[in-house]
Order: sequence, then C-alpha cells, then structure tokens
Amino acid sequence: MFLYVSLGVKRARVKTVRQIIDESSWNVARWALYAALAIRAALLWAVCGFALRQFLHLSAAEVRHLRIFLPDTASDKAYWAVLSVSAGFCEEFVYREYCSSGFDG
Repeated sequence: MFLYVSLGVKRARVKTVRQIIDESSWNVARWALYAALAIRAALLWAVCGFALRQFLHLSAAEVRHLRIFLPDTASDKAYWAVLSVSAGFCEEFVYREYCSSGFDG
C-alpha cells in the first residue's frame, strides 16, 4: 500500500512523501516532543496492562498459556517490532494521503 500510494503521489506530482508525513520543519524540539509522546504512550500501555491483569486475577498458569501468543526469541521480537511500526506508519501514510486528496478518486 505504501509503495502504491507513494508511486501515485510521485506520478501525480502533487506532493512528496515528506510533505504528506509532516510539512513542518524537523528540529530537536520536535524530536523531543515525539520521544515524550512515545514514552507517555508506553507508560500508559504498561499501566493499562497492569490494571487489566489485576482486574482479571490471572494465575501464573493462565499467564503461561497466554505467553504462547507473544514473540519468544530475539528474532521474533525484532520481526514483531518491525511489523508493528511499519503497519502503523503505512496505515497513517495511506489514509493521510487519501483523506487529503478530497475523496475525488
């Protein structure tokens, strides 16, 4: 999808990929803001996970059974991280361009 949209944008010569992602200037303050947002999201995710575990009252055996759905080895974790980041990025890119085009297909 990312390749399809980026080739379409290049062919139409409307915008660059960089303009679709973020037109504002990138500086240290902007990167610090993005890092702070990522840290806050990670902390919120951890708190929600802890609260959910407390609410569900999972035993150690139940947690072991659930762990089979999680990546286990270092390579599995790396693949999972790349897949998660690329899925989020590509979805945002595709829909941002689709929504900015005005739905005039």
